[in-house]
Amino acid sequence: GVNCPPPAFDARNFVRPQGPGCDSGALEAGALPPAWVWGDILCDRVVGADDASALLRFAVLGALPVALPADCPAPDQPVFATGWLLGAWADVNCNGALNAVDALYIVAGAAGALFTPPPSCPPIGETLQLD
Repeated sequence: GVNCPPPAFDARNFVRPQGPGCDSGALEAGALPPAWVWGDILCDRVVGADDASALLRFAVLGALPVALPADCPAPDQPVFATGWLLGAWADVNCNGALNAVDALYIVAGAAGALFTPPPSCPPIGETLQLD
């Protein structure tokens, strides 16, 4: 490949290379993007109060209470999802800030409360294919 050895991660934060050689583009071929649930900050496939609590702790202290799975985006990591233009993984109301309001959105969404996210923002609990 071109420019081997490549950076350790591609533009989507996937490990490089994904095969015997490296790709020359920004996205590593062969890497299958993970699917995650919007609002599932801890990436355990369930949106709940633990996600809201973890996000609140992250917003205040800058740290999560537990380690995330290896392929789970960090709360402040920019993410790209098919069909959505998103910012940070934990910015669930898509306003450009990580704070207690995002935690409240997660609690409300997990409880089944009806609220309408901005048009550019997926509903809490929607499964997203990250690009």
